[in-house]
Amino acid sequence: MELLLQSSGLEWLDKIADKQLSVFRFANASKPVLVYSDEIVAYAFGVLSKEKTGVAVIDRKTRRLIGMIQCSDVYLLLDDSSLFSNRKIMSAEEFVKLKNKDDKCSTEHSSESEGQSVPSLRSRVQQPVVTHRRSDTLKQAMENLAASGSSCSFIVDEQGHVEGVVAPRDIISVFSPPCMDSRIDGGTFFSAALEQAGCRVENGQIIRNT
Repeated sequence: MELLLQSSGLEWLDKIADKQLSVFRFANASKPVLVYSDEIVAYAFGVLSKEKTGVAVIDRKTRRLIGMIQCSDVYLLLDDSSLFSNRKIMSAEEFVKLKNKDDKCSTEHSSESEGQSVPSLRSRVQQPVVTHRRSDTLKQAMENLAASGSSCSFIVDEQGHVEGVVAPRDIISVFSPPCMDSRIDGGTFFSAALEQAGCRVENGQIIRNT
């Protein structure tokens, strides 16, 4: 996405990226994976192990998004033995709050760790949940995802209810030609980008690797 954003302002990219998320198939077809805030962390990570992208944590009563759990968050469990021991007791909401607290302290911790050969695993934890509205443009989603380092973002309505999910592979696939021997220049770029996004092209169709 960062490479694509370097072409921002050029007609070939802006013609697609300036469209609202609502016009893209993935924004309407993708179903976000949800866990309730009162469910235990161990269960949430079990769900995450099958999805590999990100799990939305929602309030059971209001169904509003309160946070997310993604693969990078496993470093918190590895870095804190007490947290790992409580994974079958701690709720997903408590974990999200703890993660957000650690995110706020990450800058200070990074400064204190300068010069150390082995940085804390906590410095690898990515940023809090990224959200978008269907009226946001694809370029806005690209910029926010690239800036946050998050594995995905969630599409929410005015009440904060999760309606969809946007992953980097979804965005990259929008700009990919239907086949790698496309007549347009850039096949090598798209081939590498799709590989990093966990996708491949077969018979002119983009397929997600399993």
